[in-house]
Amino acid sequence: AKVIPLEIAGRTVSVLYLVGALYFGFRLLRETLSNYRIAAPLFVLLTLSSPLYLFWGRAFLIETCAVFWGMMYVYFGHRYLKSGTLWAFLLACVAGSIAAIAKTTTWPAFVFVLIGFIALHLWNRQPIKALTIIALASTVLISLACALLWTAYADSLKSANPFGASFTSEQLAHFNYGTLGQRVSRALWSWTVL
Repeated sequence: AKVIPLEIAGRTVSVLYLVGALYFGFRLLRETLSNYRIAAPLFVLLTLSSPLYLFWGRAFLIETCAVFWGMMYVYFGHRYLKSGTLWAFLLACVAGSIAAIAKTTTWPAFVFVLIGFIALHLWNRQPIKALTIIALASTVLISLACALLWTAYADSLKSANPFGASFTSEQLAHFNYGTLGQRVSRALWSWTVL
């Protein structure tokens, strides 16, 4: 940002995160699908030809950062599932923690993808050690703990300012999550979610 205008710097970083996310998605498909020669390049081609991804992928927002770290988390989580190596576990912990800190609402989607890989292994009757399941579950818990610690720290900083105190997690909970009636409403589940 000191060399080029801030908006261009932010957009450049967003595009680089998008390219990084595509890289980990490509690698993940290559390692998981038998017809990867078609699926992996098709994944990249469809993403890069989507106006939605191209528009938001170059926006000065945090989304591509969260998706990059989430894809990296799934990639190394899957690598750990296949190989059981310590470095894959550690990289999954780091990537998952950064993904959870970057955008807590995006991170769970990647956790479910990793759970899907575990379920697929079990469905295909591929043996998984209990220690592997425990280690992958611990990546989720470590990431969640990091996100909670980061949120507590950010809230303490916000509380130091009278204006910022109205934007802490506790103050925004009703706004972020809605009422119980809204969370269980037919409008949410039948119209929005489905």
